[in-house]
Amino acid sequence: MPDEIIEWAAIESLYAAESLPWAPPIKDETPDFFCFHGNRKFGVEITEFHIVSPAPRTNRSKVIDEAQKLYISWGGTPIDVTVFFHDSAVFRPHEVLGQAEQLATFLLEEAPNAGYVRENYLTNTPDSVSAVSIRRTKYSTTCWYSGSELGFCVDAVESDIQKRLDAKRKSLAVARQRCDELWLVIVCDLYGKIGKVAELTDTAINASYTFDVDRVLWLYLHEKRVLEFARIPSISKG
Repeated sequence: MPDEIIEWAAIESLYAAESLPWAPPIKDETPDFFCFHGNRKFGVEITEFHIVSPAPRTNRSKVIDEAQKLYISWGGTPIDVTVFFHDSAVFRPHEVLGQAEQLATFLLEEAPNAGYVRENYLTNTPDSVSAVSIRRTKYSTTCWYSGSELGFCVDAVESDIQKRLDAKRKSLAVARQRCDELWLVIVCDLYGKIGKVAELTDTAINASYTFDVDRVLWLYLHEKRVLEFARIPSISKG
């Protein structure tokens, strides 16, 4: 299940992509949101898509964890951060704290003190870091990730999408009972947790799928656009 930062970012992006006037949705669990448009009420379930390739142990995530603790203890304002290390950045255990101090100091100096920040890339970074992405929304609670530690998101083929739909079938059946219209929104961005957002292959885009909701949408989070998947027509018996 996505965390609430991703869910709220996704629902705001979805409203913009569908050109729906903003009406605050009701946060729930099954489905994730109840949304309103005029007299319409529909449910939206949000799910993440990622197939992450493995990355070597480099202690980068330990540097991130320690830097985040220092940043908070030093009075840093809430920001969401993704750090992209150079490919050659491998830290010995005794180097972790020193690298964390450099990173936390850098972010205290460079991070905007207030206001909404959609995506601010910084490249005047400590030597071990190639770039840092800073975001701030009203949901920011200081979440930091190592983009290059977690590997890359593999491009999605038809079978990957159908597996994700099949995995959601049971929970969607429960959500379906609570609303007249239900959308499943697949988001592959993870707020910078991965080094590369998955792309849909042409076969995945053009395929038809089996699902029991009204719409299945692939959400391009930051671009605020969606791609709608086609359904395999059901065969009536009789």
